[in-house]
Amino acid sequence: MVERFWSIPLVRVLIGGVFATVGAYGIGHEILDPSRIKLLIFVGLILLLIGLGTGNPALSMYLLTLYLPMMAFLRRALIPLAGWGALDPLVIVAPGVILFLGSFWFYKRFVMREPITDDTRIFRLVRWMILIDFLQAANPKQGGLSVGLGGVIFYVVPLFWLILGRQYVNDRWLRRIMGTVFTMGVLVSLYGLKQTFYGFFPFEQQWVDIVNITSLDVNGLIRAFSTFSSGQEYSQYLAIGIAIGWLYVLKGRISMKIIGLVGTGVMGYAIVMASARGAIVTAATAIVIMTIMHAETVRGRVVMGFILGAVLTFVYMKIAHMHTSNPLVTHVVSGLANPLNSKDSSLAGHSGSLFSGILDGFKMPIGHGLGSTTTAGSKFGSSNGGTEVDVSNMFVSDGAVGGVIYVILLIYVVIEAFRQAHLRKPLALGVLGIFVANAGQWVNGELYSTASLVWLFVSYLERQAPRIPHISHREVFVKSPTLVPSSTNTTKIQKR
Repeated sequence: MVERFWSIPLVRVLIGGVFATVGAYGIGHEILDPSRIKLLIFVGLILLLIGLGTGNPALSMYLLTLYLPMMAFLRRALIPLAGWGALDPLVIVAPGVILFLGSFWFYKRFVMREPITDDTRIFRLVRWMILIDFLQAANPKQGGLSVGLGGVIFYVVPLFWLILGRQYVNDRWLRRIMGTVFTMGVLVSLYGLKQTFYGFFPFEQQWVDIVNITSLDVNGLIRAFSTFSSGQEYSQYLAIGIAIGWLYVLKGRISMKIIGLVGTGVMGYAIVMASARGAIVTAATAIVIMTIMHAETVRGRVVMGFILGAVLTFVYMKIAHMHTSNPLVTHVVSGLANPLNSKDSSLAGHSGSLFSGILDGFKMPIGHGLGSTTTAGSKFGSSNGGTEVDVSNMFVSDGAVGGVIYVILLIYVVIEAFRQAHLRKPLALGVLGIFVANAGQWVNGELYSTASLVWLFVSYLERQAPRIPHISHREVFVKSPTLVPSSTNTTKIQKR
């Protein structure tokens, strides 16, 4: 009925004219107030990206991978003109576009009843996670529906990237996105090093004073955050860039090996100067695993493992005896050299939060609500119950069932990543490194630019995964022994 109605040219002209008139009046009204510039940019980006996305979703998603690393920089640059607010429309540009485009898939499958003929275990678990997340968005324990909607932006949107990626983003697009992320990683590293050695711009210092994030303060110095919303998002993005750079070193031509090595070195230096100990460990682990899996034989992998183990031991001994006057480097050295000392390292605190969060999921099987472990919980609810690790966050937010399903999903992703890397697929090796480099922060949507990339790249693994056999309703009816009479009974019926 809707398609028939929309096929009438006069109807399209009238509806388009109404929207154009209302939109023109709204823009003209809002532009008189300079403080509304964020809303105008939001409207412009939404219309552009959704308009492109309806015809070419892969292009729209690619543009979002350019926008997300620069979003926080744009928000800070507009502080002198529009101020700073917790409710910023620029934050929901990417979630709005992704949810809008992803809703078409759900409409086709669950309203129009189109069958899923290319299902996999990973994709089936992702759909279960989305269902549980939407149910938990209405959990009254989190403090209100606004908290649940915040949880949808932080936890559901990354999974929608996988749904769209498996359908629209082919291998060529993935290679293009990997190259873009690597280039962006080098550029934001240089900008972060500028912040470390030459200080912040006035609008950046103003933002630091407004938000007063304690994690940015390292022994009296403000660590670099580059163009991102936090130092953690900056370091996790660099970890992804390092994994991609190392893929170029392992699999690229001579020119790409040199570019990958130089870029990896720049990002590695920047991540140290950002004093991000966790990202240093995960990035180094990704390099080790990728190098081992790059070997062609089992014997070669074992030998490579021993060599890398000896190299890491030597590096660790050097770090343990390193002396430096730079507070940022001292923070890294002391934490890595004494990981079990609570005064020098936060490892014990993170481990305690992880286990207590998982235990909480079994104590409260129905969960505390999707947004209870996000900043939306502190903004719109009573508190933020985040545990700093997404696995335990899932147990707290979604309860025992959601937490267990999420762990099973991660296990299947890891198995598939190693299986495809074993088959000598370069993209799979890169996705394996990216997944390892973001350990514990895979679905943390508060890291806007990294969680989306992780699940976009996981969509490659899902497309290559073994398919679950699809059986139509007719096949079930024909093949079912309880519904189809035997040949003997058929003969008897015919005789009667």
